[in-house]
Amino acid sequence: MTATMVRRRSDRWSGGTHRVAPATGMRIMVMAALLAVVVAALCAVALPHTAASAEDFGFVDPFGFADARLMGMGYSHVAVWDAPNPLYSNPASFGLGREQLVLTFGAGWEDTTEADSFKFVAVSDVDRGAGAGGFAWGQYKWHEGDALFSGNTFNYSVGKRFADWGALGFGLRYLRGGVTGAVGGDPESAPRWRGLATDVGLMLKHSTISLGVIARDVTVTRLAFDDGTAVTVRPSYSAGLSLRPASGAVLAIDAHRVAPDDGGREIYTGGFEGWLTPHLALRGGVILGDGVDPEARAYTGGIGLRFGDFEMSYALLTSEEQIKKQCITLTRRF
Repeated sequence: MTATMVRRRSDRWSGGTHRVAPATGMRIMVMAALLAVVVAALCAVALPHTAASAEDFGFVDPFGFADARLMGMGYSHVAVWDAPNPLYSNPASFGLGREQLVLTFGAGWEDTTEADSFKFVAVSDVDRGAGAGGFAWGQYKWHEGDALFSGNTFNYSVGKRFADWGALGFGLRYLRGGVTGAVGGDPESAPRWRGLATDVGLMLKHSTISLGVIARDVTVTRLAFDDGTAVTVRPSYSAGLSLRPASGAVLAIDAHRVAPDDGGREIYTGGFEGWLTPHLALRGGVILGDGVDPEARAYTGGIGLRFGDFEMSYALLTSEEQIKKQCITLTRRF
C-alpha cells in the first residue's frame, strides 16, 4: 500500500508599546496588509510545485473540525483575535487576545454510518516575555472504503504583539497516523506516516476592525511513509476580516485555502457571534464551497454558556446533502 492510498476525500459538507495617531495607524495597517499579501504571493510563485494540496490530505489541514466556537461561526476565524485555540486559530491572535491560562477539551462527530470523529485537548497561556501561545493535541478518525484511519496532530502556536495594532504568529504541527482497522485487509501492511508542518500568521487591528492572514504549510509539508515513499503538501493561504459592531458581538468573513493554480478549491465562509447576556451566546455561519465543488453549501449554528470562568459550547453543521457534524467544547479559565 502506497502513499496515494491514504489520500483522503475532501471534507464535503454533503476556524510594541508605542502609540500611533489613528489616521497614521490606519494607513500603516493597510500598507502592512498589502505587503503581507504581496509577500505571500511571491512565496507561492517561488516555491516549487508539489504533489498535493491540503484538501487531499485532510489530516494535514483538518478543516472539517475545530472547537465548537469556530464551528458555530462557520470556521470564520482568521481575523478573530479573542479566545484563540492553538488547534486551529491564527497563531498571531495569541499576540492580541490572551489574558488568562485556559484549558479546553472538545469532541466532534458526524451523523453518518461510517462517521468521522475528532477529539482534542488544548492549553493556552499568557505572554511571559516571548509571546503568548499554547499547545494542543487532536485526533481525527475517518473511513476510506473498508479501512479506518487515525491521524494525530500535536500543535504549538505562539503570537507576539509588535505594536498596539498588530501581531505576528508562528505555528508548528507534528503529524502522525495510520490505519487502525480494516475489513478484508491486513492493517500491519498498511501505511503509517509522519511529518512536520509550519504556519505563519499576521493580524492587524484598528478600533473595531481586524484583518488576518495565515500561510499554512508555508515551508512545504513533507509526509514520510513507512514503506519509503513520501509526498509533499504545498502551501495554502487564508485571509479574513472581522468587525465588532458592539460589545460582545463579532462579524467575520474569510477566504480559505487560496493557492495558485489550484483549480478553484477555495472555501469562503462568514459567521457571527453575539452574547445576548453575560451567560448566553448565539453563533451562526455559512460555508461556500468544500474544496472540490464550489457550489457546495453548508450552514452552522451554535450556543455558548458561560458561568464565571467555565464555558460550554455546542455547534452543529448541516449541508444540502444532509450530512451533519456536531461538536461540544468545555473551557476553564484560570
